Amino acid sequence: MGRTRVEGVLKTDVRQWAEAGCRGVWLGAESLSVAGTGAHERVTEQQIKDVLLKVKEAGSTPFAFVLIGLSDGAACWEGRLVDRASELPG
Repeated sequence: MGRTRVEGVLKTDVRQWAEAGCRGVWLGAESLSVAGTGAHERVTEQQIKDVLLKVKEAGSTPFAFVLIGLSDGAACWEGRLVDRASELPG
């Protein structure tokens, strides 16, 4: 198992991880409304999806975790978090 940020996977050949025996990778998928908070995350929704697919296609299982409870994080409370998570390719 491994754990990293999306930016790290974008710059890495994750096939080498799978070949070395890595069977799963945990990735921070951020909060739905993180761009509107003081967290200043730089990762886009499309990059998250691309990275999850990249890990999966390399032969490892992608896992995602999200930040919840940030100030002004209304997306959590409106149910969009669950909808979004169900659409991720993980």
